[in-house]
Amino acid sequence: MTLLTLFGISGSGSASELTESKINTFIDALNITIINLSTEDYAKALSDSASITLHINMEGTKQSIPLSKRDYISMLKQSWRLYKKYTYRRSNLKITLRDNSATVISDIHENMIVQQENISGHSREELTIELVNNKLLITKIINHTGL
Repeated sequence: MTLLTLFGISGSGSASELTESKINTFIDALNITIINLSTEDYAKALSDSASITLHINMEGTKQSIPLSKRDYISMLKQSWRLYKKYTYRRSNLKITLRDNSATVISDIHENMIVQQENISGHSREELTIELVNNKLLITKIINHTGL
């Protein structure tokens, strides 16, 4: 099964039925996309009108950055190109279902080498995933990152 298939609705039941199992499958595919540093597949998981806000705390300096999908994917492309020996892990996953949307809160742990420097990051991520034209898409990202 390709990652593109996993981002669509599959399995038994109505195409408009949102289940925790479908959200888990979507998150598993998203994790593989991130581990593979595939901005193309990641972009396909995002709604064109996704609301994205990054809250970054870097050595005591805090910054909030709202981004469009295009700007977010561009930022990921630039960053991911520099990563060597990248590791990624999602933990403490909590899924809350409401009608045709799900809120997914989790901890993200990342390690990489960038320009010969080891960098470790921990994020608390909140995703809103919705059924859009019978496809699961991320419609909102709020990410709190410390480096």
